[in-house]
Amino acid sequence: MPRQLVLLATAVAVLVGFLYTLSPLSVWCGVGVVGLFMWAGTGLPDRERRWLLSLLAVALGLRLLGVIGLFLLTDPDLRPVANFFFDGDGQYLKFRSLWLRNTWLGVPIGEVYFRLAFAPYAWSGYIYVLAYLQYLLGPAPFGIHLFNILLFLAASVALYRLVRTAYTPAAALVGLTLLLFLPTLFAWSISALKESFHLFVGTAALIAAVGIVRGRGRLQLLAVVGLVAAMAVLATIRGGAFEIMAAGLAGGMLVRVLTLKKWVVVATLVCLGAGLFAVSRIPDLQARVTDPVTTVLRGTAAVHLSHAVSPGHAYKLLDDSFYTTTSLLRASAIEPGGPANAVTTLTLQEVTRYAVRSAVAFLVVPLPWETVSWSEIVLVPQQVAWYLMMPLALVGVVAGFRRDVLVTLLLVSCIVVAAVPISLSNGNIGTLVRHRDTVVPFIVWLSGLGAVFLAGWPTFYRGLSNR
Repeated sequence: MPRQLVLLATAVAVLVGFLYTLSPLSVWCGVGVVGLFMWAGTGLPDRERRWLLSLLAVALGLRLLGVIGLFLLTDPDLRPVANFFFDGDGQYLKFRSLWLRNTWLGVPIGEVYFRLAFAPYAWSGYIYVLAYLQYLLGPAPFGIHLFNILLFLAASVALYRLVRTAYTPAAALVGLTLLLFLPTLFAWSISALKESFHLFVGTAALIAAVGIVRGRGRLQLLAVVGLVAAMAVLATIRGGAFEIMAAGLAGGMLVRVLTLKKWVVVATLVCLGAGLFAVSRIPDLQARVTDPVTTVLRGTAAVHLSHAVSPGHAYKLLDDSFYTTTSLLRASAIEPGGPANAVTTLTLQEVTRYAVRSAVAFLVVPLPWETVSWSEIVLVPQQVAWYLMMPLALVGVVAGFRRDVLVTLLLVSCIVVAAVPISLSNGNIGTLVRHRDTVVPFIVWLSGLGAVFLAGWPTFYRGLSNR
């Protein structure tokens, strides 16, 4: 063998061994990134592959700089639990995963830490993932961030390839650019939070659902197994994740079935119209339909009111009378799942106003001229981009129905189903932005398609005619 090749291989082996000694998880994440880049460009034209790999390389490089900066700027005594300024919950996840790992290894920990490790508050199956990784590979206070980056990039590439096939390569590239470089999504992807893991598993469920419909033979069976596994994991990540994804996928599938034939669409609309007419004409039936909905909305209003008294920048959805000192004190005393004393008097008209304000707040909060902190000021450019993305997404929905009805319906259904509980139960701007970002990874593709459609609609229709 050439001497230079031997020396190079030896140097690489020594470097990898040194890095593996420092952080085994980081080395495995590096291996995963190499595999991801190879898969991302498979089967693509040369020009498109260069664009895609360049975007991924820049996105990865910027995220690595963030993690390296965290390492260099953190006090060495605090490095086992180092976190970004926006990643306070991530630091708590690191603590809990380390306590859980030590319990498995028989390392003594204090009784209070043992109780905190298994405390039901803010529990997530993601803690087990972090604990098991560190059980196998050793403590990884910075490797956890690299693991989340890998998950985020993998989910982004998977969605890119799905949307590329469903729509156009240009729409997929625009959507991928938004997904990789929106500031808050960038922040969540380099944090120790469960957002990247949630996105990865949710993406797997969405792709599996498409595979069940369009796959054949073993691929279809594999898609069924993948969907079941992804939904089981989603049930452990955060409260409501399973229900939201299940309802989103089921809703998209149901609408697709109902729109396969024109006569089915007509029959469905007729049945809906007749049902609404019957409800409006029978007072007792109307009450039986509206009362459960009103009860649910009163419960979400209580959650909103609790958020309104939490630290941070709050916003109002209810009438002003519900934000008096007495109401706020009662809301702060509500036990989880207990009676919502402060909102039990909500009338149907007040509930209606609350629901409408919730929908509007989901779309417009935070308003740029109501910023009260430097973090909200930094968020203003992204909020402007969000205001542009929404109308583009509406255009993308219309265009998507002409390109791929199934994928479009699944994306729209998942967005709507997730947006309803998020908008109704939030009252804190920071929490709203974080929760809203769980649906932004689905919105960006429709926005990208809308932008491409408006920028070059003749090309769009020529592509449509050639399909």
